[in-house]
Amino acid sequence: MNDYKSLPLEGKVPEGQMRCDMPALVFLNQGYKLELQVQSKLQQIADLRALATQVRSYSDHEPVSHTRDVTTMQSTVAKIVEEEETMNSRIDALVDAKREIREVIDCVEDVTLRLILEKRHLLFQPWEEIAIDLGITSRWAKDRHREALKAVERVLEEKSLLLEEKVAEGRMRCMSVAANSDIRERSIAL
Repeated sequence: MNDYKSLPLEGKVPEGQMRCDMPALVFLNQGYKLELQVQSKLQQIADLRALATQVRSYSDHEPVSHTRDVTTMQSTVAKIVEEEETMNSRIDALVDAKREIREVIDCVEDVTLRLILEKRHLLFQPWEEIAIDLGITSRWAKDRHREALKAVERVLEEKSLLLEEKVAEGRMRCMSVAANSDIRERSIAL
């Protein structure tokens, strides 16, 4: 079964960066992997908050302190704030990833292929649900998905070539600026 739950989480791209020089499926699955990370962080924060608000019951035989342990509470609150900051950066990365994935999917010409890609890689729907929505079989949805991946691969190759051209243009500009500054330095020295 080709389901998202079986996808490996390795091959991680640096946070906030998408790559156009990777296979189409790996590129498209980045959004799902970030989604898993966000859900994990949300659960961790919920667990920390539950611990912070938990009331400890004392028996009659235990001495009760009438002062709260402020340092423990401060430490717990600091951890919650730290986790929330991490979660916010993950959410920002998820939003950026989904935007970039959507931009690539929007470049696919065939409407049906675009719908399959959107439902699978932006909405994370299972094959059965995609098939029902489109009025096709799951097998046909998977076959069309393979076709859609080829289209995405072409888009990514084009984007990668454009990126390489921009990098080359930037290098040429840097070399030109450096050459001009060398000429100015020589003329000043004369």
